Amino acid sequence: MAWSTNPARCGPEPQSRLTTHHYKEGNFIVSVAVASAELAAEGGGGSLVPLLLIVGLLALTYFMMIRPQSKRRRAMLEMQASISAGTEIVTIGGLYGTVVESDEETIRLEIAPGTVVRFARGAVSKVIEPETEAAEPQEEPENNDTPENPEAPKKPE
Repeated sequence: MAWSTNPARCGPEPQSRLTTHHYKEGNFIVSVAVASAELAAEGGGGSLVPLLLIVGLLALTYFMMIRPQSKRRRAMLEMQASISAGTEIVTIGGLYGTVVESDEETIRLEIAPGTVVRFARGAVSKVIEPETEAAEPQEEPENNDTPENPEAPKKPE
C-alpha cells in the first residue's frame, strides 16, 4: 500500500482497477475488457435502467421526429393528388400559375397568358386558396370635440 505524497491528503493512495501495465502494453481494449469483467464480477450488471433509457429515447425520437414528418408527407401527397384543372398553385421553385391539364405524374401550368409549362406533380409546393370577397372595412367614427361627445380625448396641439 503506497502512502500519498500530497500533503493535502492523509492516508494511502486509492488504487485504480487498472494497473499501469495495462497501459504500458498499449492494448487499451484489453484493459477495458478487464475493467468490465471486474465490474460484472462485482454484480454491477442486471439493471434494466439503461435498457429502459434507450427504449425511452427511441420512443421520444419516433414521436418527436418521425411521426410528424410522416403526417406532413401524407398531407403533401393528398394536396398534390387533389390538383385538377383550374387550380392555382405555387411550385417549389416559387412559380405561380394555374393548372391547365394534369395526369398522374405531371401537370401543365399556365404561368402567363399563352405560356404553358410542364412540371412533375411532386414539384407543387402549395395550393393557393381562392380569395373570397372580403367585407368592406368599417370606418371608425372620428373623435369630435363637440358638445355631443364631451368625453372625446383632445388632440395634442
